[in-house]
Amino acid sequence: MAALQAGWRTGDLHLITAGARRLAGLGPGLTPAGDDLLVGWLAGIFFFGERSNLGVRAAAVGQAAAATAAARTTRLSAAWLRHAGVGEFAEPWHQLAAGLGTGDPTVVAQAAHRILNTGATSGQEAMRGFLHARRLFDTPDLSV
Repeated sequence: MAALQAGWRTGDLHLITAGARRLAGLGPGLTPAGDDLLVGWLAGIFFFGERSNLGVRAAAVGQAAAATAAARTTRLSAAWLRHAGVGEFAEPWHQLAAGLGTGDPTVVAQAAHRILNTGATSGQEAMRGFLHARRLFDTPDLSV
C-alpha cells in the first residue's frame, strides 16, 4: 500500500505498478484480499480524484494498476480489477460516491453497510483500500 500511496503523491506510475504487483493475488479466495484492497483504493482514487480535478490522473493510475494486478491473480478478481481500472464499480460504490458528494450521511451509511457486507472479507478489504485513498486528498470534509 505504501508504494501505491507514494506513487499517487509523486505521480510515479512505476511505484503504482510496483504496489499493485505486490498486492495482486495476495491472500486466499476467488478475490484475494490484496485485490479487494486494490479495488477499493481505485474506487477512492476515481471518486476523490474526479472531485479534486484529477480525473485524468486517476484514469492513468487506474489503468496501470489494474493491468499489472490482473495478470497476477484469479480470473474473477482480474475481471473486477479491469473494471475498477477504468472507473467501473458495483452499485454500492456509486451510492457511496453519491452520498459523499451530497453529504447525505444516511446514503453513506447504507452504501458502506452494503460494501462492508460483500463476501466473507472482500468488502472490508475494499473499504480499507478506499479509506487509504481518501487519505491522499487533503480535505477535512468528505463531501469535497
